[in-house]
Formats: sequence, structure tokens, C-alpha cells
Amino acid sequence: ERQRTKGSRVVLFERCRAERRTLVTTSNKLMLRKDCPPGAYLINARDLESSLAHMLLTHGIVLEPSQFLTHCTVCNGSITEVTCTQTKISLFETMNAPQDPNMSVFSCDSCSQPYWWSEDPGSSAARVKDKATNLFKLALRAGVPIKGDLSVFNFVDVDAERQLGRNEVGDKQKLDAIHWLQQKKLKHSFKFQSAYDELPFTNVTSDFVGALDHIFFDPEEWLILSRLHVPSTFNELNVSDVPCGHLLPSKHWPSDHLAIGITLGFKKHRNDCGCGCIPKGIMSVFEMAELRKKARAKKDKKAHMPGADKW
Repeated sequence: ERQRTKGSRVVLFERCRAERRTLVTTSNKLMLRKDCPPGAYLINARDLESSLAHMLLTHGIVLEPSQFLTHCTVCNGSITEVTCTQTKISLFETMNAPQDPNMSVFSCDSCSQPYWWSEDPGSSAARVKDKATNLFKLALRAGVPIKGDLSVFNFVDVDAERQLGRNEVGDKQKLDAIHWLQQKKLKHSFKFQSAYDELPFTNVTSDFVGALDHIFFDPEEWLILSRLHVPSTFNELNVSDVPCGHLLPSKHWPSDHLAIGITLGFKKHRNDCGCGCIPKGIMSVFEMAELRKKARAKKDKKAHMPGADKW
């Protein structure tokens, strides 16, 4: 544990950064650490299969079924088919297994670990293949793309699984969101404008300087009446003129983000008279209150008329 968190820094985090790897974890507390590498992926420990499908989609992975179950569980070497009869016999003897020359046998090209398929539902090979099949179907339903032939999974109906995924409305909404996040350019119909022409930074730390906070508004509907001043230089932040006094938070700037803010006012309606009154066709709050008052009086009068039902 001391080595893992040596110098108050998690060794796992440093390795992820050095090797450009994505951290996958079920620990929410690990994600909340300030030195957690960006892009870390939090998965649901109670639904690992669905989390796997979403992670594949998020990272744009294309599955190749022909590559499934082709790596050794002992050393991660490549599994290849054994064609030599004598080698097959030798592997059977090593594992104390019944010798069947007609059986397809596979072996790791690195550690020589043998593998073969078995139709027995209780065998380890059958259980592994069944698990891989279920995960493959789940990925198909989630919309994960595939390429190449299906190999030993040619019994899976890809189109049927895709259709099952489309019928699951909840999952489709999640996939739409993931697809939206994967777009290189996001577009919308609004004509927004930044409230600040140039904002060099709103967050300043020892390893990051940049603008993380923004305010956008529609200039056709709103006017900026006032704008909160935001420091634009390190000298403005370092009021006390001390070493590293520009870093946030500090004595004079108690938040890790600089506050930004504006006061907006409605633009005058294009069809109004220019005097500041409410445009025609739009009722004021007082006019709407008067209408409600008249409607209640009319309802009360009708209720007290002879022959009316008691209320």
C-alpha cells in the first residue's frame, strides 16, 4: 500500500499517463482523487456487462469475432491449431486427457498450454464460449460495430440481435447520447455569442491554466447591461505579491474557479412603439390577472343561478 501511494501519488495513475492507458475502475472514490488521470472510466459493478458495451461504444471499438478466444489465459500468447498428430498425443498425455486423434486441438505458441472444445455444458471450454457468446450478443444489441467473419460464433443471428437492441427504448436513448458525444463537431440552431470577448483563464493551478467557465447568450433577444470583471493576468491574481500567489484557490480568491457573471436585459420588441410599453398581442401580468378575475366572477355567477347544481 505504501508503494502504491508512494509520495501521496497513486502509482497506477502515473502508469496510466506514462503508457497512455485508460483507467477502468468500479471505485467512485478513486475517480474523485484530484490526480486521477483524465478519461478514466467508472463502471457499474452490479452491471459489468452493460458497462462493457457502453465502454466499447465510447471508445469507438470495432469487434472482430474471429479474434475472440484466441489468446492464452495463462500468458496471453496467441492460440493456434495443432495439426501434428504426434504433438496432439503429447499434449493429451501432458493433461492426462483421453486421446482422440479426430479432436481439434489448439495450443499457445508461447507457453504450449493446450485447449480443445467440449460439448459438455459443464466443461470449462463450454462455459467460456457461452459467456463470450452472451457478451457478443449484448454488444450487438448495444450497436457495437463488427468486422470480418463470425468464425466459431457463426450461429449468432447478428440482424436479430441488432433488432432486439433497437426495440429496447432505454438503451437506445443511452446509445444516442454516446453517439452524440462521439461527434467531432457539435451543432445547434441557436445563435449564441460569448458574454466575454476574451477570457484567458478561469482556472489556474500548478499544472493547468485555461478557461473552463463560459456564458453564452442570444444577442438578438438580450442586451448585456453589466459584466463582472475577471482578472486577465497573473499579476492581478497575485494581490499579495508572494511566490505562487497566482494559483487558485488563494487568500484573495477562495474558489478554484474565477467567478464570471453578467446582467442581461430584454431587447425592445421590433414592433413596439419605442416607448418601452409591452408590444401589442402580448398581455402583461396585470392584464392576465384581470382576465382570471373576470373568469372566476363569471363562474361564480353561473353557479348561483336558479337551477344550477350546488358547488
